[in-house]
Amino acid sequence: MSEPVLDKMLARIRVESETKTSVEITAYEAMVLDAKLFELKQLVDDQRRLIDFLRVNEKAKERAAVVKWVRAEAYLTLYDSSLWEVSDAIERGDHVKEKP
Repeated sequence: MSEPVLDKMLARIRVESETKTSVEITAYEAMVLDAKLFELKQLVDDQRRLIDFLRVNEKAKERAAVVKWVRAEAYLTLYDSSLWEVSDAIERGDHVKEKP
């Protein structure tokens, strides 16, 4: 399916919809529209998956930054073991897991 075919078809439908109360389309035009809608849905799904991936990636970066900060604080407090345990728990993601 070439884009000029789709463009011509949509232009005809627009013109007819302005002057008529109903617009008839051929089986071929319906198939073209269905294929385009399917393609658009696939693009939307791809974008949603990308957004979800980026959100997960940002959360991992944030957790890494918190772990780095807590470990730096542990160095300043003479290797306070509780801060090391906290940073290890954060790195594992324990701080976001729901408790039973």
